[in-house]
This record gives sequence, C-alpha cells and structure tokens, in this order.
Amino acid sequence: MNFLKQTILAGLVGFFSFANSDVLAGTTPLNGSTNATFGAFTQNATGTVNRVSEYLVEVSSMANGSVNFTNGWYEEGSNLEIVANPDAYFKFGSYTGTTNGTNNTLTLENLANPQEITANFTPELNSSGTPYPWAAMYYGSLSKSQLDSLLTKDTDGDGMVGNDEYTADTDPTNPFSVFYSSINKTGINLHNTSTGRVYGVSHRPSLTAGDWNRYIEGFTGTGSNLVVNFYSGEPEGFYTGEVNK
Repeated sequence: MNFLKQTILAGLVGFFSFANSDVLAGTTPLNGSTNATFGAFTQNATGTVNRVSEYLVEVSSMANGSVNFTNGWYEEGSNLEIVANPDAYFKFGSYTGTTNGTNNTLTLENLANPQEITANFTPELNSSGTPYPWAAMYYGSLSKSQLDSLLTKDTDGDGMVGNDEYTADTDPTNPFSVFYSSINKTGINLHNTSTGRVYGVSHRPSLTAGDWNRYIEGFTGTGSNLVVNFYSGEPEGFYTGEVNK
C-alpha cells in the first residue's frame, strides 16, 4: 500500500480525486471512503490517500481447451485460482507466461505483479502413439476404447490397420488412400506419400527370410508419389519402402 499526501487551500471550489482504489482520510472535508470529494473548501485541508495497488491479470487458452477465470484488475496480495479444461481427446499441457505450471489448477498467491498467462493443451495418444483427435476425425466422436478397437482393424480393406494409417498419414476410411511401394529396373516408387512424413528404403537378400535393413532414408514426402532411383552397384535382393512420423 502506498501513501500520498496533498493539501488543498481554503477558498478552492472543485473536484478533488485520486485513482481507483484510493481512499481519502484526513481533515474535513477530505474524510471519506471514496476516492473523490467535491465542494467549497472553507479551510485548509490535508488529505492522505491510502492507495491500494491493483494488477491486471489476463489468462488465455490455446486451441482445444478453455480456462475458468475472469480477466481483470485484482488488488495486490490477492490469492487467485485458474483452472484449465481440455476439450475431448485432449489433455492439459502447461501454463506459460508470467507464471508457469504443469498442474491444470494454478494458484497465484499474494499477487505482486501483472500476469499474462496462457494455458496449453496437447492431444491424448493411445498406446501406439496415435492421437485420439486424429482417430475421431475419421471414425467419429466415439469413446476412446471404441477408437482403440477401430485403430487395430483394417476398416477400409486396404491392407493397413488404423494405427499404421496414422503413421503413413493416410485416410483409414478410404481404400484408395494407402501407402505402398512398387519397384522396377530403375528404382522404387513410393506411392501416396505425405509432406508431413519421412521415407526410406530397406533391403534384404531374401524375400521371405531375414531382417529388413535400412538401405537409404531421409526423403520427405511430396504429397503424391516419390521415386528413389537405383544406380549401378546396388546390392541384389529385395527392396521395400518405409514411412516414419
């Protein structure tokens, strides 16, 4: 709390005021519990303003969630509580800004400065790393257990289960949206690639036996087909295209 003292000379007529939250106290006519007094001053008057500091507190949320809090001016020393509420298929991530936190309930104790805080939310993932918002976008607003079940199935009959379709960034409900590779004498063609995924080619000597070994990698998808050319001296054997998130 700050204190400000001011004297008004006799004979003045007018309005005497201070900022919000000021409280007047002193000789007549300056006594009062408001921040202003009006009238003719018939004697010298000295008033002391007991000034209470206020700070602006603004809390916002990124997409996919909300916060329970009313933005505004709060008195110094206030104790405030902010609660973050994620949307379906999302979880609270963190508070960032003037004050940081990782619990969805953030308490500001003994407020001493202005605050600008943002609540952040992240997608919930299933055990295979597939985001539930992605699954709900294709399968509908189902329970997470229902989505988990669908993600283990090849619902569009293209040979890939839902979790693998997420890895490939293809549509699990469209049989024509599927990642696959084909090969000819000049190279390997990677079909239906995504600009948000990275691709490579693996090799093994036998079609049916042994492990696939990464032969070349680091190709960013094009949004359509991607061609990896062969050159002389390539090892004999079998090649397959691979995709990674």
